[in-house]
Amino acid sequence: MIALSETVRAAHALADDLAVAMADLPGRRPLVVGGDCSILLGIFPALRRHLGSLGLWFVDGHPDYLDGRSSDTGETADMELAVLTGVGNDELIALAGMPPMVRACDTVLIGHRTGGLDAASAAELVRLPSDLRRIDAPTVVGDAVVAGRQAAEWLAGTGNGVWLHLDLDVLDPESLSAVTYPQPGGLL
Repeated sequence: MIALSETVRAAHALADDLAVAMADLPGRRPLVVGGDCSILLGIFPALRRHLGSLGLWFVDGHPDYLDGRSSDTGETADMELAVLTGVGNDELIALAGMPPMVRACDTVLIGHRTGGLDAASAAELVRLPSDLRRIDAPTVVGDAVVAGRQAAEWLAGTGNGVWLHLDLDVLDPESLSAVTYPQPGGLL
């Protein structure tokens, strides 16, 4: 894994700043915009401190469920969902205290690709825990309203709310090609 100490330092800094903002603005919903999915490693510790347990709608073209050994790039952005659900580097999975930051059963992966995958991407799907709920890109494209209702139903009453994570690579490159890892078959 690359830049572990920098990732941990950045996660703590974001968690501290977000926790202060949430305390200073009670009742407001935070919007955190970043250039990389690894920002979730700073968001969830702050959410856990402020709100306790919660669910996650993870809208992303990729599952991001690798670890330091299975990632070709070594980037934290390959592994944040694994880390959040308690799989990976010990220093990362403990950023919010006792892992997991969010239980796999309180997570819905939405919009990920399932067809035409290379061997590494197909193997990543196999790594996903069986209790992590999924709504793949073809299902969302087929009926977005039904998919949205299903995602909401699955996490209704989960903890103290649900965080929505949106990675723009969930979109098909026809709609948005300006992402680091574009992949066909996404949402239009």
